[in-house]
Amino acid sequence: MFLEIHTVVAGDTLWEIAQQYGVTVKSLLAANPQITDRSLIRPGDRITITPRVIDLGMFGGYPTMAHDINNLGQIVGQVQTASGYWHAFVWEGGVWTDLGTLGGPYSSAVAINEHGQIVGPSSGNSAGRAFLWQDGAMTDLGTLGGTGATVPTDINDRGQVVGAANPSGEDQHAFLWRDGVMTDLGTLGGTWSFANGINDRGQVVGATSLVGGYRDDAQHAFLWQDGTMTDLGTLGGTSSFASAINDRGQIVGTSRTADGARHAFLWQDGTMTDLGTLYGRESYAFDINGCGQVVGQGDHEAFLWENGPMVPLGKGHPGDNSEALAINDHGQIVGWSGITSDEHAIVWQIGPPEAILSPPGIALIAPARGATIVQNDPSTGCPPNATRGYGLAVTFAWNPLPVEGVSGYRLVVRRIGALYPALDMRVEAPGWTWMDCNGFVADRNLDDWYWQITALDGANQVLAVSEQRSFSFLPCRLSDGRTPCTAPG
Repeated sequence: MFLEIHTVVAGDTLWEIAQQYGVTVKSLLAANPQITDRSLIRPGDRITITPRVIDLGMFGGYPTMAHDINNLGQIVGQVQTASGYWHAFVWEGGVWTDLGTLGGPYSSAVAINEHGQIVGPSSGNSAGRAFLWQDGAMTDLGTLGGTGATVPTDINDRGQVVGAANPSGEDQHAFLWRDGVMTDLGTLGGTWSFANGINDRGQVVGATSLVGGYRDDAQHAFLWQDGTMTDLGTLGGTSSFASAINDRGQIVGTSRTADGARHAFLWQDGTMTDLGTLYGRESYAFDINGCGQVVGQGDHEAFLWENGPMVPLGKGHPGDNSEALAINDHGQIVGWSGITSDEHAIVWQIGPPEAILSPPGIALIAPARGATIVQNDPSTGCPPNATRGYGLAVTFAWNPLPVEGVSGYRLVVRRIGALYPALDMRVEAPGWTWMDCNGFVADRNLDDWYWQITALDGANQVLAVSEQRSFSFLPCRLSDGRTPCTAPG
């Protein structure tokens, strides 16, 4: 989802355009550097519109902060309670849910994946612990040994969790938790490391000391994959840290420059690029979505970066600060705005506010007859393949809820954590059969696939999105050469 464009008509003023879209003149000027005189816009000029600010307010009259949002519009964060302690929450369609704690007074939700699994820290005993919340229950993820604190920071769609743990009172080490096992990711020579993000490919990013323990001026951003930690370098200064990574391997974070200032960066294909600042001083990048859009904070104000320059997002609640902490693939941004003890959870929304307050959905019907691999069977529509000896046919069907303006759908079929999409294309009808005559799937892992549908308008803009539906392919081989095998529905 990209920023909206307004075409100026006779009589338009910047103030009227800002009012029409629910944004500020300041944000319009920042997003449109071609406007050198606000009184000299002309019919036909194209004005980039920044996201609208939606104040989610307080929960029970107490401060709130939003930390993450998934593609279904579920938001997680923390809310202050009457006791003064913060509790983790999930927000969906205007409904706030307190997730509780691990037994102590404090918890916070820092990340949510597309399956609704939530992670965060909670004080359940003498030290803080990482929790995984799913199906209404909060589970302690354990430690790296001993009774040291454990701080989670992110979870991917495979349910893998990253963060940092303090084994037996030593310096914190980055960890990866998967299938009930917590693994120490090590360091790049020092005694301290911290993991901040993980993508569906299992790549982890964060920061580590090169010598000694934690020092703000002597840490480097890292990329960890397949057991190897790689130093990402800096923007010419003494330190850097990585905040997030998307499935394309693009990494964002913050680095000191040669003059000691902190600047947001984008790292890809071995190159770290300075994203600049909002007002010429400092900036911090906190998240990046699958479209390469980056959010963060610069000089106490939230920003969005989309191929430059940075666009200020404004402050939805009066105060000194606003921070944009996360962005989903539809361009919905969450964070907070306000002052200490008066923070409000904020959504910056591209499109009408109703899209986040009551997001449209698409109901899925399970793949017809499951997903089946058959051998040399003409009924698949695939000719016999002498090299591989099998073909595949699977039917996907869905039942879209009424969404105004739909002109087609986007079907994505993908294996969780894979580097490649198996299928990603526009289809017109809510029922589609995929023919794989070349053995694409069977040459790879048959387990842990999912499919998802997105409703599109005529300009291929997202109107609604379905849940992700997991499934596995059943490897079949025909016994009589004629009767196709089937999988459960």
